[in-house]
Amino acid sequence: MEAESRNRKRWIAAAWIVGVWLFVGILQGAQRYLRGRELEPSSWAFWSALGENLVLAGLWAAATPLVMRIARRYPFRERSLPVLLAVHIPAGAAVVLLHTVVSNFAYKLLIASGVSWVEIVTNTIRSALMTGATRFATYLEIVGVTWGLDEYRAWRAKEIHASNLQTQLARERIESLKLQLHPTFLFQT
Repeated sequence: MEAESRNRKRWIAAAWIVGVWLFVGILQGAQRYLRGRELEPSSWAFWSALGENLVLAGLWAAATPLVMRIARRYPFRERSLPVLLAVHIPAGAAVVLLHTVVSNFAYKLLIASGVSWVEIVTNTIRSALMTGATRFATYLEIVGVTWGLDEYRAWRAKEIHASNLQTQLARERIESLKLQLHPTFLFQT
């Protein structure tokens, strides 16, 4: 039963991750289309922008559980700033590099099969230099959201525990008052 509950929670978490990144991909695709409408005035421009951004968002959705695991392994409250920097700068750089390489190779395989591999490698390097900071910011956003969610869950658990203690205290007070109202019952027993 516990394993079922854990699996259900994992599926719900996966659905949230995919849903959020799907939403982000749609928004970014629409933004890219609206921004570049004058440059590429074809009927396929919207679908092209949407498709490319959905692929990028899908790759972030696939990387999100890894980034969340890293963030939870090195939580904000339990580590010093130098340790956090020593962990998250190289981890972020690795995730950014992986995202850049996979997205460019996916572009080659899905969209631009006629482009040579040399051009793809050149474009991957250029893309890493041009969008690396933005992708690193996305990595940090995932880390921040993970820490925020964990802090909220911890706060909520404390609130529930405090509420349960208050309920238990109120019950004990009621029982005490009942005993004070019926002292003869105690003496007769």
